[in-house]
Amino acid sequence: MTPRGPLNVLLACLATVGIQALMLSPLVPDIAVGLATGVKEVGFGAGAYGAGVALAALFAAPRLGRWPKRKAIRIAFAVLAAALLICALAGDWRIFAAGQFVVGLASGVIIPGTYALTADIADPADRAQAMGRVLFGWSVSMVAGVPLASVEWIQAGSNEAGREEKVALTLPKGVRCKAVADRSLNDMLLSGEIDCMVSATPPKSY
Repeated sequence: MTPRGPLNVLLACLATVGIQALMLSPLVPDIAVGLATGVKEVGFGAGAYGAGVALAALFAAPRLGRWPKRKAIRIAFAVLAAALLICALAGDWRIFAAGQFVVGLASGVIIPGTYALTADIADPADRAQAMGRVLFGWSVSMVAGVPLASVEWIQAGSNEAGREEKVALTLPKGVRCKAVADRSLNDMLLSGEIDCMVSATPPKSY
């Protein structure tokens, strides 16, 4: 049976790549403000990431069979970390886009390298199960890669409209919350205005 430890590390590899990719889109407006540029220019940076992934996958994937996979993944992660640091320190959208392109190149090596290494270390009898476990990293990234700043929070009564918060809220920076006085959370849940609700009182319609 294939040891769980190495598979969990490879799962974390995919989750890391997925999280940093998914976090970019919701933060584009904030990044544009930070770089004193337009959303379109930052969008070019996001596009540069995709171009880097495609280019690396096109040229690196066919050669992974001849490369030491563990070493290739380690080097790619070091490059990814350096490129993300460049993006974080960028003062111009062009530098940000260049950093994102390099992040894409590194990701384009990590993704196929992770798949290939999984196949190498897995026992033939449970190779499909091992691959499924590693691919779960994408599911983890879909949940963990959505920043709280991309979620709009609604403050309202659970089942009755008009509830007023009597305690002043001190929210973390970037968290958006608006008060709605003419509808309850239950009403908004039924109409599809909100995806879910967090309340000590269950919605009366469920």
